[in-house]
Amino acid sequence: MKLNLDQIELHNFAGAEPAEEFHGIALHRFPEELRNFLQAGSPVGGEIRFVTESPNVTVALGFLNASVKQTLIRVFRGNYEQELPKGFSLDNGKVTLLSLTAKTMLDKMRPSELHTKGFAPNVWRITFDETPTVYFCGLDTCGYPRRKPLASEKPKYKYLNISGSVGQFGLDSYNATAARRLGLDRWNFAMAGRNLWQPEYADYVASVDDFDIVTFMFGMNVIPNIPGEEIEKRMRYMLKKLTEKRPERPILGIPTYACNLDRLIQPDDDPYYRPYLELKAIFKRVMADFEKKANVHTIPGDELMDDPSGILCDGLHLTAYAQILYGINLAEAMRKYLPEKK
Repeated sequence: MKLNLDQIELHNFAGAEPAEEFHGIALHRFPEELRNFLQAGSPVGGEIRFVTESPNVTVALGFLNASVKQTLIRVFRGNYEQELPKGFSLDNGKVTLLSLTAKTMLDKMRPSELHTKGFAPNVWRITFDETPTVYFCGLDTCGYPRRKPLASEKPKYKYLNISGSVGQFGLDSYNATAARRLGLDRWNFAMAGRNLWQPEYADYVASVDDFDIVTFMFGMNVIPNIPGEEIEKRMRYMLKKLTEKRPERPILGIPTYACNLDRLIQPDDDPYYRPYLELKAIFKRVMADFEKKANVHTIPGDELMDDPSGILCDGLHLTAYAQILYGINLAEAMRKYLPEKK
């Protein structure tokens, strides 16, 4: 199997680092220095994309993690998910071969039904769960040429999600659902447990800034370890970086949905309660300021997460059901903000 990266698109990956132990490349969302600083190794939102006329495709993938034995992937032909062998997953520390056929029922369907938005059906897309680290070890197209997808074969709108752990849920995260619902090309920069609005993170986001619409949600992990003044400073810096080049671009801020801290019997007994209230007040104040000078808007989280039973027993994170519900509701809220593009 050969890895010619000129013929393959690595989407939402900052680079391809050689990995001799897997005879391939390690795939990461962030450059090495920033990734190590943020401790953000998840490949969630990343995709391997290519187009080929080959009737059969074999992909070699690996993954490595100290505490997880297996991780899932998902394969699409354009917007359509391709069924994988029952129970298929990548095994920790191994290279796994996945053989796929391009002959499906899509061949018998009217072309006009297959590509009204999103991706053309000839685009292979291999997507990853949240477990680090994944390796791309080879692609066999049986001698047929392969190439990167053309712009006309991909969505016309580019969507960036910034959030904490809620947005790093995995294959069914709310931002994946919203993007799929609207036919958007998604980048996911969510960081579970580490979304501290660091300036270095904001600078990186600005450096790859080619997005048509952005949603961001603050990470709860900033409390109570970071003082309110510093949180506000970082939040303002992030919004400044997102708006200074393109103030006309829609930036949609999502305050947290009602969680355990909103429902406590004795809230003042919880050390996170007061910092949580302060965090919400900071977000509201900063958003109100930026709404005056750029295309910035607030989408209430409670309107997106409208079923309290969708929250896990930890009182904060969302179940798979709630993630999908949240994503569908978010898509409807985002729809009116999508820019017109000829």
